[in-house]
Amino acid sequence: ARETKASGAGARSVASASREKRTEAEMLADITKGLAQTDEVATQAARTLHGQTEQLHRVQAGVDAVESNLDASEWSLRDLTKFGWIRNYFAAAPEAIPRRASASVPTASSGYPSAAVSSGASATSSRAAERLMADEAARRARAEQQQQQQQVEQQQLQQ
Repeated sequence: ARETKASGAGARSVASASREKRTEAEMLADITKGLAQTDEVATQAARTLHGQTEQLHRVQAGVDAVESNLDASEWSLRDLTKFGWIRNYFAAAPEAIPRRASASVPTASSGYPSAAVSSGASATSSRAAERLMADEAARRARAEQQQQQQQVEQQQLQQ
């Protein structure tokens, strides 16, 4: 009876040991599969970020071109005013901004534009940004004024 119990316990320990080994092998396979999936997702994210970075460079080049066109338009319109041509005579003509190719944009080692490019781009488009901010402030002021007028009208109707 003791041999049966001993052989039964030994068989159980052998079975549990093989389960542990199998479980360990399965765990390693699952971990390897998870790492492969993580690497695939990270690679796809890096590709997406790279594409978005290039898209931002193209957008910035478009903003630069629009800013250049605005400067040229202001110059031309000022030339049409009564004494604007005198001001244009003494001022330098606006320079056309050449379009940048995405390959020519200097980047840092991280793949993002260097600080010099970012600060130059923000200085170039600061006037356009000021215009947009002024338009937005005027729009908000009109909306607030309309809202206040509606509130006054509602109060008058309630009385």
